[in-house]
Amino acid sequence: MSIISHIQARPTLADAPNAEELAAIECPVDRARRVSAVARQYGTLPGYLAELRRAALIRARQAGHTISYLACEIGLSKGRISQLTRTDADDSAVLAEGVA
Repeated sequence: MSIISHIQARPTLADAPNAEELAAIECPVDRARRVSAVARQYGTLPGYLAELRRAALIRARQAGHTISYLACEIGLSKGRISQLTRTDADDSAVLAEGVA
């Protein structure tokens, strides 16, 4: 299979689960895992889904899950989990809105 036919065969984000379906997943670890699977399957992650995954990972860390556990469960490196779960003042508004 040539690279061009491989790229053309890749499903589009129009086929992906919608944000409401993903946001409805109650467990933050399961939610982050599913959003990461979408990223792997479709080769990209739109901003709103990236933020959904990030908020889920922050919630999971707040619930006591370690970076090592999340890296193993989600399929990302520990460094990437650490980057995604760094918080600042702006994150409190995202988490308060119930995005996660």
